[in-house]
Amino acid sequence: MKDISINDLEAINKLGSISDAYSGNFNFDLLRFHALSAEEAPYMQTQKMHKHQFFELHFVLKGKMLYTANNKLIEAKHGSYLLICPETYHKIESFSADFIKCSLAFSLDENDAIYQYLCIKNGQAERIPQSVLSSLESCIKEAERDTVYSSTVIKNRLFEIIYTISEISERKKKAVSFEGQDIRLIKAKQFIEDNSHIFLACEDIAAYCYISVKQLNRIFLKHEGVTLLKYLHNSKIALAERLLKQQGYSIQQISEKLGFSSVYYFSRFFLKHTGFTPASYRKSFS
Repeated sequence: MKDISINDLEAINKLGSISDAYSGNFNFDLLRFHALSAEEAPYMQTQKMHKHQFFELHFVLKGKMLYTANNKLIEAKHGSYLLICPETYHKIESFSADFIKCSLAFSLDENDAIYQYLCIKNGQAERIPQSVLSSLESCIKEAERDTVYSSTVIKNRLFEIIYTISEISERKKKAVSFEGQDIRLIKAKQFIEDNSHIFLACEDIAAYCYISVKQLNRIFLKHEGVTLLKYLHNSKIALAERLLKQQGYSIQQISEKLGFSSVYYFSRFFLKHTGFTPASYRKSFS
């Protein structure tokens, strides 16, 4: 991650508090996202042992800090994060002269699976995953842009960070589920559906879900009974069949709509997976 400058700190803090509720499928509120340097810390940090009804997530971007949480002294160094869960007594004890951190305050419904997974890491300093560092850097860049959309973009990135941390905190890597499904599966399937106009690689989809192709394959085999690649091809064929049954599109238009470079390659792909050419398939429904 790049070095944090004073301009970076000012750009983040210019946005102020993020207090409106996150509009998603989880009972999730972002309360505040801010940056803090050693110069400001004595005036901005609570000096007495205290607790909150919300989560605090601290990312040490430079230097180090000493925290007391759960009656333990914790050292969080450059490149690590510290999670403080609701109702946990804590306070900052000291910090280095070059100390800089970004902090996030948020609340979750206690019945949410993410809430339970996060609590496993309460009061522990862990290495910041590379994907989280990338998301933090994106938040800083977006703060610098300072458009009317910046707060929304940053909120979405911050939720991704919280979700990523919650996955890592569950030692057996159990999937966080929503309505009986794996969230990563839901994200992958939606990404495939939203990008039917291009040819996605398995690596593209796995990167979007912040996991490896091997992990995502296991998820698809478990829930869909097919590999990720097979699901990807099946989705492309299913859409092609729907479009071929309609008379509003020519085969050339369908080929382009599905991201094929030519009708020839579309026809080869369709024939391989169905045993029909697009023309013969369409004729059978006319």
